[in-house]
Amino acid sequence: MKKQILERIMYLANKAREENEVPIGCVIVKDGKIIAEGYNRAESLNKVGAHAEMIAIENANEALNSWRLEDCDLYTTLEPCDMCWGAIRIARIRDVYYLSKSDKNITFKTNKQQIANKTLNEENIELLKTFFSEKR
Repeated sequence: MKKQILERIMYLANKAREENEVPIGCVIVKDGKIIAEGYNRAESLNKVGAHAEMIAIENANEALNSWRLEDCDLYTTLEPCDMCWGAIRIARIRDVYYLSKSDKNITFKTNKQQIANKTLNEENIELLKTFFSEKR
């Protein structure tokens, strides 16, 4: 299952990149099944809150017909920003896993772990670097 999750978040990050978005992908898992997903869409939707994690949380809320995601885990390609951490905490998401650590100052903390996958971590970092170098 973990391989499927990692493949999916990287697929979503690449999908974001293809749409000229910051390449971040996210899924939410409950009872070992992916119930929701998202990727960055801030540029295409012109919404500051259209981050991968926020979209995945909204999709999970709809899938479960509840704003509480207590028995859910979130997997993302990059450690969430402060806004997303706030939503994660409010949604009561159990655990958060991310491929790459953010260099941004994170103020919100929860049960989080970096996913131990050096190859995908390096691939994800390269995807982000390439995206931003092309933008600058």
